[in-house]
Formats: sequence, C-alpha cells, structure tokens
Amino acid sequence: MENKVENPLFSIIIPHKNSAALLARLIESIPHDFPCEILVVDDNSSASTIEELRGLRFPSSVRLIMIGEPGGNAGRARNLGLRHARSPWIVFADADDVFTEAMPSALLSAASDTAADIVYFDVTSRNEVGETSYRHCTYSNLVRNAVDANGVEELRYRHTPPWAKMFSRAFLKRIDARFDEVPASNDIYFSIFCAHNAALVRTCSDIVYVVSQRSGSITNTISTTNLLSKFESALKVNSFLKSEGKSKFQHSIIYFLYRTFTRNPYLGMVLLYRSVRAGNNPLIGARKLLSPIRTLQQRESR
Repeated sequence: MENKVENPLFSIIIPHKNSAALLARLIESIPHDFPCEILVVDDNSSASTIEELRGLRFPSSVRLIMIGEPGGNAGRARNLGLRHARSPWIVFADADDVFTEAMPSALLSAASDTAADIVYFDVTSRNEVGETSYRHCTYSNLVRNAVDANGVEELRYRHTPPWAKMFSRAFLKRIDARFDEVPASNDIYFSIFCAHNAALVRTCSDIVYVVSQRSGSITNTISTTNLLSKFESALKVNSFLKSEGKSKFQHSIIYFLYRTFTRNPYLGMVLLYRSVRAGNNPLIGARKLLSPIRTLQQRESR
C-alpha cells in the first residue's frame, strides 16, 4: 500500500501489530481531508492480520510499511516511520487509541507557530467499556499546569509518552532523535531527550487524543521481560538527567524493584545493586508507598 498525499502538513506515525480492527478505528478518527500522511508501520503481524489489513478500505493518505522481520518492537516501527516521514510536523499515535474531533483544528492552529519545536496538547482516556479512565491524568495535569517556568520544566521532564504532541521534523532531524528499540518503554528517553533539547515548547488546552486502557496492551502486560526493559529505560533516563543537572526529575525505580522482588528475589537484588552502582538513589519516590494502589496505577499506565 503505497498511497501518497501531495505536500502533507503532518506525518502521523502509527506502530501496529495484530490489531487491525483497532487500527481501522484510529484511522477513522482522522478526517479524510486533514492534510496528513498516515504511516502505518506493521511490526511483523500474523499472516491473517496482514490479509485483513490489505482488505481494509483505507483513505489515500495511508501508507502501509512492512517490517516483516521477527523480534521487532514499537521503537523500531516508530524509527522506520520517522525515516519515511515527509511532512514538517510529526505526530505519533498508538494503534489502539483515537483522536478527538478537536484534533484537526487544534493541530492546524498550532502548526502556524513555526518557531516551536514541540507542541503539547491535552488528553483524556477511556477503558474498554468507554468510561473515563485514569491513564491520562498525569499528562493532562502537566499540560494544564504549564503556565509558568516551573510548570514548563515539569512538562518537559515528566511528560514521557510521544502521543498528544507534535514535533517539528526539522528539530528531530537536527538532534538525531530516535526511539529505543526495546520491548517496553521505548519512548521515555526519546521524549525527555527531545524536550530537553527543544528551544521552544508550546502547550494547547484542547483535548486532541484519547488513550485506551486495555488489559492486553504492552503498557499493562507486566511480564518479566517488560519489567526489565522498563527498568533499563529508567536507568538510562536517570543517567541522562543526572548528567544534565536535572537530577530532581529522576524516575523512581521502587516500582520495578517491588515487582521484581515479588517474582524473583534474587533478580530483585541484582536490579537493586545495578541501580546503586549506576548512581541511582533507590529511595526516590519512597513517599509514594503511602498510596500504593494509586502508585501502581500510575506506573502501569506508562
């Protein structure tokens, strides 16, 4: 599927794996006359899913890019999408989420500010039965509170997903921004690295994106492999923040230690040792233990 739109203003990059029906729902939430190219990067889906994809009636703005090799991940798919993107502005979406009706006008208005490197938008979330969920709360509050220098700094270093933002493609190329190609948390370092290097960030109060809270998503699949991947990503981000004099924004690793200890105490001790050796303070965020349920919800929504 090699459809192309002439001179698109936005490139919407969507990593996809075995979720054709949800992908179709996401694409349906993008108006056909919106000036964009939609880059769907398929990460080695099953043969039946590929057949289903090819049978869907996508608009002419959709380009389906096939990785076709085992062992991939969303980070690799997003990086491939970046290499194919042709538009001045880059937008990321997950295949199981949707855009709101406010998205087109909000993005078009924001695109008029050609000096911005990143624009952040408000966001909401829904669970599997369509009820408002909690997954958006942290990020929505960051956008709403970015009304002064302190709020903008919090936004830069704590808003870790790539969705509900638009990035200047020239800016991403200039800083050579890439996603980590790992099983989970591929986007955390990318988001913080970009925000740290952005000369100018803007915010928009319009809610443009709906995050899905699904039990089977990568975010909520708490396997040992995903735990280790998230732990390594947290160490990488913390090392970067420390080197840039932003230690106060380092991520807590207590969640990873707790989850690992409950499964494999020896592995938990190994992670604790690695954390201390890497210069991380394992007690960062310890006060959150006073409200463990809320903390688990926040960590498992990232």
